[in-house]
This record gives sequence, C-alpha cells and structure tokens, in this order.
Amino acid sequence: MKRLMNLGLGLAYALGMIALAGCGGGHEDHGAAGFSRETNYFLAAGDFHSCSLSGGDLYCWGSNDNGQIGAGMDPALYYSNYDNLNVSVPLEVRNIRDVKGVTNGGSHSCANLANGAVKCWGYNEYGQLGDGDFNDTFLPADVIDAAGLDLTGIIQISARGDHTMALTSIGTALGWGDNYYGQLGNGYSSTYFSYATAVVGPEGLTVAQVSAGGYHSCLLAGDGGVWCFGDNTYGQLGDGTNTPSNVPVQVSDFPGLVREICSGFDHNCAELTDGSVYCWGYGGDGQLGQGSFSNTDTPVLAALAPDLALHLACGNDHTCAVLTTGAMACWGDNEDGGLGNGTFSDSNVPVDVIGLPGPVLAASAGNLHTCALLFSGEIFCWGGNTAGQLGTGDFEDYTAPRSVLFPL
Repeated sequence: MKRLMNLGLGLAYALGMIALAGCGGGHEDHGAAGFSRETNYFLAAGDFHSCSLSGGDLYCWGSNDNGQIGAGMDPALYYSNYDNLNVSVPLEVRNIRDVKGVTNGGSHSCANLANGAVKCWGYNEYGQLGDGDFNDTFLPADVIDAAGLDLTGIIQISARGDHTMALTSIGTALGWGDNYYGQLGNGYSSTYFSYATAVVGPEGLTVAQVSAGGYHSCLLAGDGGVWCFGDNTYGQLGDGTNTPSNVPVQVSDFPGLVREICSGFDHNCAELTDGSVYCWGYGGDGQLGQGSFSNTDTPVLAALAPDLALHLACGNDHTCAVLTTGAMACWGDNEDGGLGNGTFSDSNVPVDVIGLPGPVLAASAGNLHTCALLFSGEIFCWGGNTAGQLGTGDFEDYTAPRSVLFPL
C-alpha cells in the first residue's frame, strides 16, 4: 500500500508554488525574481538513491553502500527487499525530526530542519557531510561552521556530486565538501572543507536560492540574476568563457528575471518569470533542450513552448520541468528511461512524461532516474533502478512512472 505525503503540508506547498507562478517581485522574501527563499523541496534524487519528506518524517531508498539511506546498520531495520546494501523500498531515516527540506548528492544526503540546523549522512571522503571530519556516517550528523558550532539559520540546501550548498535566512550562501574546482565559491580551489564556509559573493548580493552541480554551483540572486562558480570546462558558468572561477561570476544576460534555477552535473537551467526555460553548459546528451547536442557557454532557450514551466529539476545529464498544466516534460540522457516517455532514446527537445495519474506538484532528477510528487501526495519514479532507487520493490528499470511503495 502506498503511504501518501501529509496532504495538508502538500496543499500548502502547492498553493505556494501556484503563487510563485504568477509572482513578479517586490517582496523581501521573494525578490524581483519571484522565487521564494522559504521554498524547500520535499523530494530528492541522488545518483542511485532517493529521499522524500512526509509530514515531517523522512524516508530514503536505493543504494546504501555509504549509509546514504540513513537507516543505520541494524539488519532488523531492513525489509525483505534488501540486496547487497541496496534497498528497493523506502525506509525511515533515523534520529531526525522536523525536517523542512531534503537534498541528495552523489552518495550522501542532507536535510534542513525547522530550527535552521542541517544534518547530513552517507559518503564523506571530501567532507560533504560538513560534520568536521571525513568519515562516512550511517545516521544523520550535525553540520558545523568553522568555529565547530552547529550550523543554524539555514532555509534551503542543495547537493550534487561530493559537495553541499546552503542558503541562510539572511540571504547569504555557504558550502562544504569537495572544492577542487572552486565549486564552494569561497575563493579557494584544490582543497576540501569538512565544515561550512561562506561563498565570497559580490558586495551587496542577496541570495534567493542555491544550486549545486557536479563540480560547480550556482546562485539565484534576489534581483533575478544568476551567478555561478567552479569548473567551466563546458561553459557551465554561463559567462561566455571556459575559464573556471572559485568566486561567483555572473551568468550572461537573460531576457527577463529568473525565479528558479537547477544544476546538473555539467549544465544548468533557469526558469524565468514568464515560464520560459533557458539552459547552458554541457549539451552532449541533449540536456539543454534547444534541439541540438552542442555545448553552450551562455543561456539558450529550451524548446518548451507553448508550454510554460512552474518548477525545474536537473539530473546529472537530463532536465525536467513541471508545467503550469500539471503535466511534466523531460529532455536529455535517456539510457535507462529517465525521461519517462516510454523509450530509451535521448532527446534534445522536451518530451512528455507519460502515465502520471494526476497533476505534478514537484520533481527531482538524479543520475539516470527521476521522481515526481503529485498533488495527491503520491510519489512516482522512473528510469534506472539497479540499486532500487525507484522504490518500487524491485530492481528493474522503467521507462514510465511507477508508484513508490511506502510502508504502511
């Protein structure tokens, strides 16, 4: 039987997202871009695992080789759907309560709490858990600052690869973990940080959203602009060059204000206040959605029209958009069916996700899989499932949405 997300919580989030769709600016918490800094996602897809929030409780499933499921090491906690450290049905994350948002990196997970703290668990070779050391942990651990104090005041988090980014309630950004390419934006490169460090932003920059890529990161500013930093091999910093930077550089001009961003491994996409989507960076799998497989170092318009986007989700090499109609479209890498259109063919233009039984509230994309939260509270996933990351109780890939099997 499927466990539904807390419907009151889901409805409140839905109404917030609908309001954002028509919001053009002018509020302290929204900025000119219309993106709410209070918005947190209840669904997260990592490389080979997934997590979701349900009424303040957190569940994860899929690969658990580094403890990223957060269920501890007690074998009694595992269901019969357990094989070689892979869990194909959701398990409740232990020792964590009052979760507001969740994000997954390659093999680690993090959650921000109602009190402004952050906890992370899983793989930690590069300090991406932010708990002051480099040891994996199978249970949530507190993220700390440079002084060794528990982090506070966090309202949004984002992880990918081996680093994590966080947004504070005062509009500043922090990062921890792998910083070899300067993806933490703190002015350093070729090093790791096992505690939260501050992004060195331009003076006066107010951050409205953080987004972590593979070896780069991006910020959405309160004025609707976008800034990126880290690796720039494929133009993923969007400044018209291939020069890396360990501090934020501004993405080339958009034709309007941006209200949401997402980052894949080597690409990014931005949703403008008019519902159009622009992408930049690596395009070799079609993840930019502009009709070619070329890279671009400045934003290009994804071929989504006449549809309008309400929410974006970037996977490692594919991109999805929740549309204002409640439907969903995806484009890019599809080798395991992560586009959800019933095929295994890559697409450089958006294709419709098929078989969803109701309107979509939010989505998250991982390495080769994608998950969607419906207004009904149900969660559906599709794509690669070698580690059970679809939560369907098996390890079969699916090219169309399948219901996640929550415990009773």
